[in-house]
Formats: sequence, structure tokens, C-alpha cells
Amino acid sequence: MRPSAFLHTVLPLLAVAVLHSAAQAAAPGTSVAIDLGEPAVRSRTVAFGPTAAPQSFTVGCAPGEQLLSGGYGDADPEVRVLASHPTDDQGGPVAAGSQPRAWTVTVLGLRQSAGSLRVSALCLAGGEVTAAAFAGPPADGLPDPPPAECPSGTVRSGGGYATAWQARLGAAVVSGSHPVGERGWAVDAGLTRGQAALRASNWATAYAVCLTGPVQPVAVEDVSFNLDTLARECVPGIAAGVCLVPRLGVATAHCPPGALTSGGGFRAGDAAGQRQYSVAEDGPSAYATWTVRVSAYTTDAAPAPMRLTPVCLFPVAAPDAPVGDLLPDSGASRNQALTIVGLLALLLLALLAVLALRRGRRRPTPVGGIEVVVRTVRTRYRTDQYREDG
Repeated sequence: MRPSAFLHTVLPLLAVAVLHSAAQAAAPGTSVAIDLGEPAVRSRTVAFGPTAAPQSFTVGCAPGEQLLSGGYGDADPEVRVLASHPTDDQGGPVAAGSQPRAWTVTVLGLRQSAGSLRVSALCLAGGEVTAAAFAGPPADGLPDPPPAECPSGTVRSGGGYATAWQARLGAAVVSGSHPVGERGWAVDAGLTRGQAALRASNWATAYAVCLTGPVQPVAVEDVSFNLDTLARECVPGIAAGVCLVPRLGVATAHCPPGALTSGGGFRAGDAAGQRQYSVAEDGPSAYATWTVRVSAYTTDAAPAPMRLTPVCLFPVAAPDAPVGDLLPDSGASRNQALTIVGLLALLLLALLAVLALRRGRRRPTPVGGIEVVVRTVRTRYRTDQYREDG
């Protein structure tokens, strides 16, 4: 290959390769998945005696942990859950946008004996997210409570509800507590006959736990299940000759590999208002799963569909070093890029010197007189084009 052809062929390839290496040295580092932290379920089993007044029980996260959601389980069918929502350490309400520290469950015993249930808080330790709680607006006489909405720029991790209790009127009947839309949490609640006065008393409120940080939601399908029919029996206390069919259904959901199961919710299917539901479990059965267990009494064995909706979160990819250390004009990257450019310039000079030597060897010796040879070499790369940017 002629030297000039060699120069025109090899130099562009070398220049492109070296400049690409320089650009890689100056560019930000590769992206890695953010570690959301270590999830943990904080639980305790509580016992309560027969009483005509509701009782509340609270389980908190450890110091430094973030509350994702919470719930309950192992509740007796005769225990009615009036509230399951985020609170402060003492079980009190949190202001909109404030950090929740615990999960509180309020129950009412429907029989004259002691009862028990498990209260759980799903917490996250060591991550880079921050949790805040938001409550839905007052009902304003609407048939369903307005949902709680997480602000734009946040991600929903879980939610819950609370119903108002009045000694004479009781509380609303909750048939669903579940995600709605992209960042909302809704409560499906109805009133029985004679409870119209509850509409003016903020009779049900939805709550949402919202996260800020390197996390995004993962869309998953609902888990559909039906309430199986148990043996027909006549329930004492019901009008003579009326027999009810006991029903029971259980479902457990988990998120795809790599995603975090941060919460879950349940929702009754068709004809929800014609059945009396008792949700014995709605909470984390482990940090990677969410379980819902529902019982009901119906007048027939018609299908009673239910849905379980898990809430799944996935870490967002982020640079593997602080942004300030990855900028193109940072000290280490800048020095590395200048070193590469200097090596490229030396390589170009060496190739030009080799070319000049080869031309000198091939030049014929003149017989007499003076021979003047003028040659022109064109190249697209010049060493004076590489300079240090100020």
C-alpha cells in the first residue's frame, strides 16, 4: 500500500477511535439500579375485650425507616374493621404532606367475648425515598368518598381508609379500599338504612401514602377471586325462616421479579351492596406478598367476585457516581481527555515522519542541474485543530 493511501485509510480510523474514547472518558458513568432499601414488616398481635366503643391499635416503623403501607390480618369474622390508615407514632392524624410514621387499625367487636387481630406496618430502611401522607377531601354528600391523590412527581405506595363511628348510627360499610388512576386511592363505602345522617359527618375518608425518590410504579393485573360457598346455615338473629349462605375467599398477590410489593387493596364485584362483607385480612403477609381474605353472608349462592390489586414499585436507574464527579469538565475526566488528545497528536506526527522518510528514499538522484519537485498532501485532520477549551 502506498504511504499516502495508508495515511488516508488509517488516520481517520485512529482518529475516530481515539476521539470516541475521549468522549467516553468525559461522559457520565454507566447507570445502575438504585437500591430502594430493605423492606420489613413490623407486626404485633393485639387482643381486645368486648366493648361497645371502637378501639385503635398502632404499629410504627423503626427510626430511620419510611412507611410504605400497612394493614391487618387474622381478624375474627365478628370483628368489624372501621379504619386502616397511616398515622403518626401515637396513632394520630398526620397533616397533608407530612411523613407518616405508623399504621393504625380501628376495630369494633360485634360479640360479647374477647377478640384479636394482627396489625402490620410495611417499612423501608436504608433507601433514598421519602414518604408523605395525604387524605381525601370531605364527602360533601356524594354517594362515594372522594379519593386521596398523590401530588404530581410522587409515586403511590399504598393507601387506606377511615370511617366515622356514631353510637346510634354506626359506621359506613366498606366494600373496597384500592388504588385508582395513576396516583389515587379510593374507598368504596355505602350506608345502610337509617344512616343518612352520616353523610354530613365526614363518614368515610381515603388516605394515600406517596413517595418521592428514584422509584416508579409497575403496572400489574388484578388478581380476581370468588367467594366460595360454604355449608348453608340459618344464622341466629335473622328473621325466622331466612337462611343465609356463608361465603369465603382468599387471594395473595406478589409483584414481578425486581419489583417491590409496597401495598395492595381489595374491591368487591357486582351487587356489592346486597352483601355484608367482613374483611378478615388486608395487609402484607410478608414483605413480598399481599393477602386479602373476605367472608360474607348472602341469601343465595350466586357468584360473588372480588379483586385484589397489588401496588408494585421498581427502582429507577441512576448514575453510579455523584453528578458533580461525572461532568465533562470535571478534573479527572478533563485530564484524561487531554492526555488522549496529546497521544493522538504524537501519533499523527509519527506517521507524518514515516511518510516523509519513505518519500525521501524514493526520490531519484538528478543527473545534472537542479530538479524542483513540488508535492501537495491533503488531509482532513490537523494537529492545530486540537486545543484545550478554556
